[in-house]
Amino acid sequence: MKNLLGGPVLYSHSQFKIKNSDIIKYKSHYYKFSQVKNDFYKYYSIKYNEENYSGKLIKIFCGKEENGVFDLIYKTDKFGFRENSDKLYKQVDYVLLGDSFIFSICINKPNDLISQLKKKSNKTLLNLGVWGSQPWSQLAYFQNVTKDTNIENLIWFFYEGNDYEQPFIKMENYYNKIFTMNKKDLFNLITTSTVGSYTNNLNINNKNFYSYEVENTKFKKDYLEIIKIKFLESIVGIHSVIKFFKQYNNLLNYEDYNGIVKKMNFFLKEKNVKKKYIYYIPSYLRLSYTNNYFNNFNNQINQLNFLKKQVQQIAEKNGFEFIDGTKIFNKKNIVNNIFFYGLPTHFNEKGYEMMAEDIYEQIIKY
Repeated sequence: MKNLLGGPVLYSHSQFKIKNSDIIKYKSHYYKFSQVKNDFYKYYSIKYNEENYSGKLIKIFCGKEENGVFDLIYKTDKFGFRENSDKLYKQVDYVLLGDSFIFSICINKPNDLISQLKKKSNKTLLNLGVWGSQPWSQLAYFQNVTKDTNIENLIWFFYEGNDYEQPFIKMENYYNKIFTMNKKDLFNLITTSTVGSYTNNLNINNKNFYSYEVENTKFKKDYLEIIKIKFLESIVGIHSVIKFFKQYNNLLNYEDYNGIVKKMNFFLKEKNVKKKYIYYIPSYLRLSYTNNYFNNFNNQINQLNFLKKQVQQIAEKNGFEFIDGTKIFNKKNIVNNIFFYGLPTHFNEKGYEMMAEDIYEQIIKY
């Protein structure tokens, strides 16, 4: 059943309700850190400091929910975005705009998305990814910080997992606030919107601030928890049968998202941006299902396919080229390779490597 239908493991929706952080803690020891590399640049290394980023040092305590081993430490640019040279706000080849997948949460340099793209191309890249952002707030950030920027191309990312959750119609006042925000307030908003940064509450002179290792990771084998995890993983196909016949509502407010993309299109025309793309990132939910004939009748997959179809229609309607990022990950058991321990985290280094290769081949190479 598991191999036939696949689907996500419902750790938090079963009667056991195992917390994701507990599963990560167990998995990180079970796999003996095999999925977590220690080849990243430390912020105090010569390679890192050669970049001369102008902003603050930030630590995000994300390891417990992502890889179980390392947190993220990085420096910001003048606006608070991750690891950009300030000169890119004058002239840049590509702006990458999106949420935590573009930010590359909990992946230290040079294994993050932008760094892996830079390995493949000599084009200049400005990373405006913000954790937890939605299309309307991404538009506001973009309009605010690039007023005086000469931009050649924009790649705007749509994440299938949650980029439809906050309709613009309910957030228009907040959009206007971000769009008109001064530099200082914008910096504070961007750096504190990332969960776990604690930039204003943590003493950076404390030696623990400079440690990449996740705190409190002492592993004590709880055999009952292990049995629960193994049991839930073994019955994943049964959960999928139940969801297979369930009817699902549309995820996207079409007019709402269309209005946001239309606003962006007008702004890009005023700036004479040459090329604009919307790149569609698949969710863990989609990729967790076995890629086979039965997906043609899976209502949950059909719900996601309809979402993708709507995003493509809106993109092309407003002059954007639509790039389907689901295709590069369309392989059997891909979740075990591109997510930490095959769990619903953000991408690991391999996931960002594949995504960077796809972006390069479909967009930047030409």
